[in-house]
Amino acid sequence: ASQLRSLREKIDTTAPHYVRCLKPNENLVPDDFDPAMIADQLRSAGVLEAVRVSRVGFPQRYTHLQFVKRYGCLAPNATKTRSVRDVKKQCLGVVEKVATQIWKDENPSLPKGSGKLVVDPGDVGIQVGKTKVFLRQHAFEYLERYRSREIERNVIRIQAIARGYIHHREYRHALRALWRIQCMVRRMIGAKIVRGLREERAATRIQTVWRRYDARHAFLATVTITSWCQRIWRGRNGRLLYQSLDEERRSIVIQKYWRRFTCYKHFNRQKYAVLVLQCFVRCCTA
Repeated sequence: ASQLRSLREKIDTTAPHYVRCLKPNENLVPDDFDPAMIADQLRSAGVLEAVRVSRVGFPQRYTHLQFVKRYGCLAPNATKTRSVRDVKKQCLGVVEKVATQIWKDENPSLPKGSGKLVVDPGDVGIQVGKTKVFLRQHAFEYLERYRSREIERNVIRIQAIARGYIHHREYRHALRALWRIQCMVRRMIGAKIVRGLREERAATRIQTVWRRYDARHAFLATVTITSWCQRIWRGRNGRLLYQSLDEERRSIVIQKYWRRFTCYKHFNRQKYAVLVLQCFVRCCTA
């Protein structure tokens, strides 16, 4: 009895697996699988019967801590506390929650809003022992389905958060780059506007100085010519006072031609000055 107990203790501390060799076909050739022959071998070796017996009983067994770690995501409110002494309480909370869900799935004809259901875990294939939780095959399949669905939902939620974070980070980088581009473009536009205003101001100053110079030059030339003409005319007039009316007539003719000559000369000078000014302005604006 002590040897058997020792053997059982050793087996309980390990995870034994049994390997059975099966012939795939009568000819023993590769890549030739005979399903009927394989099923007959499994039936003759008692594997199918062992599987059937295992499925009738409780083939899946977990300790309380293992059960909570594996299926605690199905009842997060029951696993909020992380104390080791509350593991069994957490396990009972998870079992109660999943048992109610399995009962609702197995009985879809139940009216909704019938109040809180109190379901015996044994009715859905779950038994809670002192140290382990025993699951029948259909209960295990329900739990695995619920767990897969919850994991998929959480994975999708995590992916959504991660993708949102990535896109938000890319958006912030793009927005920061857009701000920089806008600053550079606005700076270039501002520099161009300032340069244009400076050029316009400089051109205005040049035009002002040049026009003042040209007007002063024309005025001085006019004053000089006028003074000289007045001097000549007054001298001639003083000398010709004694002449006769005939000389007065000829003097009038001379005055006519002289005045036309001075006006024509003055006009040519102003025309030349305007051409020079136009050339200078066009060179500045080109």
